[in-house]
Amino acid sequence: MKQQGHFFDLSSVTYSHDGALIATGGDDGKVKLWTVKNALCFVTFTEHTAKVTALEFLPKKGNAVLSASLDGTVRAFDLVKYRNFRTLQATKPTQFTCLAIEQGGDIVAAGSMEPYDIYLWSLRTGQLLEVLSSHEAPVSSLSFSPPSAQNTDSGSRLASSSWD
Repeated sequence: MKQQGHFFDLSSVTYSHDGALIATGGDDGKVKLWTVKNALCFVTFTEHTAKVTALEFLPKKGNAVLSASLDGTVRAFDLVKYRNFRTLQATKPTQFTCLAIEQGGDIVAAGSMEPYDIYLWSLRTGQLLEVLSSHEAPVSSLSFSPPSAQNTDSGSRLASSSWD
């Protein structure tokens, strides 16, 4: 997949849930989508102005890909119209290092470099729902709980890791 690759280093990668697509994010601020079948890049999103640090496809339908960046934004890209349909930001300047989407697809979480916070938004409305402030170093990874028969609050728990 190098023929149409990123100008600078590749920093993040993820498969779509059906395994048909790969999304890549680079230090060049670009998000690229590739077909697994023929290994060709078919769209490049250029809205980020700094390194892309994390990528996630929307659960279930997979009709969008979300990206987090050091530019302080989380962007949602429509995979039908190939456009940025939602930009999520913190209330103060920050650099996002990681990303997670709850199983229902509406709650988006992003961890930051500094301040050491976790931001939660509604993807549907774009509204910042909550800021979680408990880490003492950069947040490095996030994951929502998976759905299960035993867990009646599936998708509502968020695990985080940090350099602390």
